[in-house]
This record gives sequence, structure tokens and C-alpha cells, in this order.
Amino acid sequence: MSGILSKTALASVTFLFTAFVFVNTYEVVFNRDVAFAQSITKVAGQQVINSSVRDFSTKISSEEPETTAPLDGLNQITIPALTMHVKIEEARKVEGEWYQRPSVAHAIGLNKDQYGTTIDYLLYTSKSWRTIPNPDQIEKGMEVNIEHSGGAVSTFEVSEKKILPLTSSLLVGKTEARQVLLVIEDPNSNVYYGFSLVNV
Repeated sequence: MSGILSKTALASVTFLFTAFVFVNTYEVVFNRDVAFAQSITKVAGQQVINSSVRDFSTKISSEEPETTAPLDGLNQITIPALTMHVKIEEARKVEGEWYQRPSVAHAIGLNKDQYGTTIDYLLYTSKSWRTIPNPDQIEKGMEVNIEHSGGAVSTFEVSEKKILPLTSSLLVGKTEARQVLLVIEDPNSNVYYGFSLVNV
């Protein structure tokens, strides 16, 4: 009798584990929010992202005839001084709301030049040991590298740093140089860290 119970318990545990893995995989592959799964989570700072997207969609691009170098296929963001690096994926939206995978940053193209090349980007993620554990240590003037398609690396510099409540919009100065907005939310403290990174 005990043997049957042991086998039944093992089968139940195996089934539950398999179901958990399947549901989490389903979330990621089909971009759906499933109860009890944890592969993707809703971003706390929806307003922060939406207001930044609106604000930078109207940024006036330079009238220079040269095309902006493509920054497609964003792969990773690195902050050498803090030995921080985070993988980048495309932004996730589920039923009109922004979502994220807990271990990566997500990229949103904000605007395009006259040739259709994306100029500025927004990267969003959460404060975590798997992403950026100490966003408070990121300071103005720090170098930030973004690896993109083909292994190319573009260098940026932190030009602005803000720590704001999740209900406040991120307003930063716009420059003629390419900009990347980096938003790191900390829902436990009800704040986010907003950075303007300028291409150097």
C-alpha cells in the first residue's frame, strides 16, 4: 500500500512540476499572462513608460542629411564601472499593458528619422539581483555600453539621473545625439530610477 502511495505522490509532483513549466513556457512563447505563472509580470510603472513614449515620439530629429546608424537587434546593456550587464529583448505588451521577463531589460523604439531608422530607445526593467541590483549606484558621467546586431557596441554616457515615484512621468532634456532612456522600477519602494543615456 505504501508503495502505491509513494508512486501516486511522485506522479502528482511530476505532473504539477511539468504543468508549472508548461504554463510558464506558454506565457513567454505566446505572450499571455497566466495566473500562478511567473515568467512574465506586469510592469508597475505603466504611466512612466507610456508618457515617455508619447514625449519622445514628438522629438524633432536633426536636419543633417546623413542617416542615423542602425541600432537594431539590441542584445545587452553593460555598465563597466559596476560590472553590471543585462540581456535585452523586445518590449512585451499584453492587452495594451507593458509586461516584462524578470531577468531581462526590454526595448521600445521611440522615434525614427526621415529614412525610417529608429533613433531613440527606452529600456525598462526591474531592480533585481538578476538584472540591476543597485540602480542607486549608477551616476551621471558613467559609461554605458549597448551591444547590438553583429556584435557591434555603441557607447553612451549617463547625462541625467532621477529617482521618482511610480506615479510621476520621466521628463528629461532632449538632445540632438541619440538617447536611450533607462527605466528601472522598484515596486517594493514605489519608486523608479530614470536615466538619460546620450550617445558619445
